Amino acid sequence: MISSKTATTKKKDTAASQEKISKTARTTKKEASKEKASKTARTTKKAASEEKTSKTARTTKKAASQEKTSKTARTTKKAAFKEKASKTAKVFTDLDFVECVAEAMSEKKGGHILSMDLRGIPGASFDFFVVCEATSGPQVRAIADEIEDQAWLRFRMDPLHKEGYANAEWILMDFGGVVAHVFLDSVRAHYKLEELWGDSGIRHFNEED
Repeated sequence: MISSKTATTKKKDTAASQEKISKTARTTKKEASKEKASKTARTTKKAASEEKTSKTARTTKKAASQEKTSKTARTTKKAAFKEKASKTAKVFTDLDFVECVAEAMSEKKGGHILSMDLRGIPGASFDFFVVCEATSGPQVRAIADEIEDQAWLRFRMDPLHKEGYANAEWILMDFGGVVAHVFLDSVRAHYKLEELWGDSGIRHFNEED
């Protein structure tokens, strides 16, 4: 027969065992909850990272597509410009081309425009110089660009050689028999091209000249 003291001890042991089991279960449940929360957080973070990567890829693809479209548009525009020029081209003389260059210079407000007829000068490598000046580097480039555009538009002529565009102080454009010189005003004053070729026939185009 189990004594009262023994029964009480056994009852306490059973209660302690159940408490331990309950505590273990709670700990296990808590750890499982934490693990689930951690897993959910990792999944969310991974999903966010993948979404960001996907968004970046879409943005990059869109930018590349826009750049390609822009490049295609520029190419198409250039091709259309050349096609138009091809249809309007005509047979021309050096004097016609001199007029074209002078008009392009005037269009961009070139100053002191003149042509120099070198045909009667022994040893001259060219037939004509067309000269003007500008007050700034950007204007020098703008004049040179206009000359190139009009030469192609009207006569399908590209310069055989071009130099000085980077510094924009003196841009020289060789079209064969005709050479265009676009100077910064201070540079023109320094080189005095008209004096160097003083024996040439000079024609002024600006009204103020």
